[in-house]
Amino acid sequence: MIVFFDEFGELYHLGEMVIKLFRSVLQPHKHVSYIFAGSQETLMNHIFVDKSSAFYRFGTIIYLGVLEEREVIDYFSIAKFNIEISQSILTMLGCHPYYTSKAIQDLYNSPMLAKNNVNFIQYINQLLNDEHSYLDMLIQKINHKRFSLDVLSNIARGLPNNSGLEHKSRQYISNIISSLQKDGYIRNIHRGVYTLTDPLLKIYLSN
Repeated sequence: MIVFFDEFGELYHLGEMVIKLFRSVLQPHKHVSYIFAGSQETLMNHIFVDKSSAFYRFGTIIYLGVLEEREVIDYFSIAKFNIEISQSILTMLGCHPYYTSKAIQDLYNSPMLAKNNVNFIQYINQLLNDEHSYLDMLIQKINHKRFSLDVLSNIARGLPNNSGLEHKSRQYISNIISSLQKDGYIRNIHRGVYTLTDPLLKIYLSN
């Protein structure tokens, strides 16, 4: 038997006790294979990569990455979005599976939001407001490691990684970057250049 759970990262919002209970229920099952899927990488990492989590080393982790841009553009055509809005979605949401699919659905259901960039920015601001608790939770967790939020904010704004932290050694900054990458907050796009895995967190920190 194969059991599939979609958006499993949402379990994180229910707290560690619920996650432990879920693990205890699944642990004794035999002849069952589980697939846990989630589009918000940071939440999935907290559940499956964090050493303190009940699901640590529970299974094999497969990173699927972002959506193919050409496939996203095909959906824009079906939804009849104009070029301006299509480009804004690609630029701001970076083909992130959860936010891109949500934006396409929301804008399709509310065409006025897709009329122009002014309306689209209003939509993004509403999305930021809707996800405020989630974003604050991420920031609080990142803030547990000193200067990690400073470095992450620099990356979000396109500034040098050590901007405002020139008094810290190169190795110190490098260790912070390695930690942020390990925790799933950033990914390397080419040598020495990083981007945030969560585009909404990037927008939030850039404001």
